[in-house]
Amino acid sequence: MSVVLICPSCAEPSTLHRLPAPERCDRCHESFPDSVRQVAERTLRAEATPRPLLLTLGLGFITIWLCAGVLVFLVAVLGNGPYRVNGEQVTKAQFFSDPLAFSVAPIFIVAAWVAWGLWRERSWARPLMLGYWFVVSAPSIFPPNVDSATRIGGILFLVGGLTVAGWYLYGRPNVVAYFQRLEERSRSAQ
Repeated sequence: MSVVLICPSCAEPSTLHRLPAPERCDRCHESFPDSVRQVAERTLRAEATPRPLLLTLGLGFITIWLCAGVLVFLVAVLGNGPYRVNGEQVTKAQFFSDPLAFSVAPIFIVAAWVAWGLWRERSWARPLMLGYWFVVSAPSIFPPNVDSATRIGGILFLVGGLTVAGWYLYGRPNVVAYFQRLEERSRSAQ
């Protein structure tokens, strides 16, 4: 969808395909009235902003990853072994008594929420994706028996992941426009 603004001074049409609307005419540099710009921006926001490609790919990846995780969990629960913890063979009871075996549960729960939010196009999925980095990094940062190299690696993974994800989710114009549309849609539905 596009919107055409006509300059009040020189009558030059300006076709807009994306936000933000320009403040001045390209030809005569006369300012567009604020009311005209606001209507143009509201119209552009109302159009269906497609889900960005990286979010669509991420939704597909996380769904496949969750399905594989459920399959591995079912095989572990229903299978007869062998089970290994840190390279040592253990019994099924020992395997499931290891806290590391259950540290992946919060990761899968948050990943499932993220997948659900992306699939259903919910605006709350964006901050939850940042929270996912905390949950993924926690097992290598917070347990007291973690060595310092693992802890430093976990912190670097957390900072790097948050930096890239934050830039993408809150800095890329198409992603910001997509989530703004979702927020506006949820506000209008209430």
